[in-house]
Amino acid sequence: MKSGIEQDVDELQLAIVCPAMELVSASASVENGRLLSTTELSAALAAGVYFDGVLTTNAEPEHTQALAQCCEQFDVNLAVFDSPTQDFVAAYDVLVNLADKLFSREIPNNIDFADIRHLSLSCDHLFAFNNKEAALAFLASSHRDKVVGGIYLAHGATGLDEYQATNNALLQHFPDYGYLCASFHSLGRGECTIVLGVKKSS
Repeated sequence: MKSGIEQDVDELQLAIVCPAMELVSASASVENGRLLSTTELSAALAAGVYFDGVLTTNAEPEHTQALAQCCEQFDVNLAVFDSPTQDFVAAYDVLVNLADKLFSREIPNNIDFADIRHLSLSCDHLFAFNNKEAALAFLASSHRDKVVGGIYLAHGATGLDEYQATNNALLQHFPDYGYLCASFHSLGRGECTIVLGVKKSS
């Protein structure tokens, strides 16, 4: 926990709302950001507490809808991480990894909340994966023109060659206008962190 001296008035204010609270265990605790229920978030916003953004999973769609209405009412950015295979443990891992990366000073320090916000606003679904093969299998089965962009965080001791190979493998499935924000997060949960912004079928 940061001391008062270490806190910066410009520090990111991030709320994490996890409807499937069974996912939140000692091994999946939140170290960065504030873990809140929708009721707690609504009360905090009504009391004038400021948040740059809210992160959640789509484990319970009805809950997500209520949360979206709350965030819209108070003009707060909401990013909802979904799973095409209903693997919301992976989606929660990705959410926590992104939150940790945003607060870390690990080099390269090239990912911020604006990247998540921009991707979320540009697509209809943020699909989350905590391993490369699952993400590539999803991309191989979907249409290229549906992918808007993505975020990739390499974990552990991933070497530069593997890092670049994964970047290339992902971008191979992106349309010409698609983009990928890539970085490292050595302490990430799972094999890696991949978020794909996908548009709905027309």
